[in-house]
Amino acid sequence: MTERSDPRTTPSRWRSPTTLPPWGERLARIQPAIPASDPRVDLLRDALLDADPLADDAASWLRDAAPRGARALFERAVEEGPAAYGDLPGEVRALFWQVDAVPLWAQPEKLLLGAETMLRAWPVGSWSLAGFALAGGYLAGATVKPLAMTGALSRMAYRRLAETTKFVLDVATSAGFGRHSAGFKTSLRVRIMHAQVRAGLLASGRWRTSEWGVPINQQDMLATVLQFSVAYAHGVEALGLVLSERESDALMHLWRYVGYVLGVRQELLPLTFPEARSIYRLVAMTQAGPDDDSRALTQALLHVPRERRRGTREEKRGAIEARFLAGYMRHVLGDAAGDALGVPDDAWKYAPALVAPAIRGLEILRVTVPGMRALALRFGRSVAEAHVEQMLAGQPPTFTLARAAPPAEAAHA
Repeated sequence: MTERSDPRTTPSRWRSPTTLPPWGERLARIQPAIPASDPRVDLLRDALLDADPLADDAASWLRDAAPRGARALFERAVEEGPAAYGDLPGEVRALFWQVDAVPLWAQPEKLLLGAETMLRAWPVGSWSLAGFALAGGYLAGATVKPLAMTGALSRMAYRRLAETTKFVLDVATSAGFGRHSAGFKTSLRVRIMHAQVRAGLLASGRWRTSEWGVPINQQDMLATVLQFSVAYAHGVEALGLVLSERESDALMHLWRYVGYVLGVRQELLPLTFPEARSIYRLVAMTQAGPDDDSRALTQALLHVPRERRRGTREEKRGAIEARFLAGYMRHVLGDAAGDALGVPDDAWKYAPALVAPAIRGLEILRVTVPGMRALALRFGRSVAEAHVEQMLAGQPPTFTLARAAPPAEAAHA
């Protein structure tokens, strides 16, 4: 296995481009090794003001359409595919035609391996999802504004984490990510949800585009793809799981396709895992840092394990899980990031380092003993399904967000 560098590793010196527009504080820090002429800088900068026109048009029709059955027509098209497109207006059919067009680069065997990699990693991957992918995203104060202003991960932290986990599970259990798979359809619903939230925030009069870019812009959607691939991979490896280069590349390939369905422009999506890791570093370096909203969302996330076990004989276990989650955040994000997010700093930050050798030992068995890989995959899937079932508690996910909170509440979200 080739040693991989930490995707958070960055040089200690920074420079600022001199041609940034007023909202360019989100690109205030660029790695010195990347020249200003690097096209990625312009792509990421422009992506801050670029949304998703196809989804925005479809969301506008869902909001303004005269027929009361507009949502039912849309859902039928999601479920049934082209046979159900006839009753949709042209702007909505355009969205479906785009996602139905399978990219030429999509490789079924890689999509399958990427899904299997997520599933077998799930027993530790759930920690990576919450403690690295989501918490790491909170380090970008501007990126979390839609969550803070809708209350999605403060007032409704547990439910929203459950739905995010269900979304990831749908992707992981959709072997090949075909058009009629659960992962594909959930991704399409999430895309429309993003467009609806974007429209609501822009209409609220409180969204500051000059500072934050447009809500749920292309750069932020790309960051989500990278969090569920690059950050997820690094997070599970930090707990001792071993991913081969082939598995890491397949994981990125899967999430590249998910990003395509979610509406991320193809020129922004990385081709390989090393390229994704490089872009992940660049995106991380261009964020202004966490703010009060970031810290509030982090505290809500840290409370989820306790809420998950509330009212049961396992309440003490929930308290232990919450402390481990905080320690894990410190372990993978670093003390500076932990301090900035208000994560408790105690001896629990050393717990992941104590757990990792035991998991690594099991990984040695997996790669050396015949049949262990299939067993690990079945076990990972059973853990994932039980985890999501417990979190959702029998309530199906809606993949919708609350309306933007009123100004007073949003200020303290």
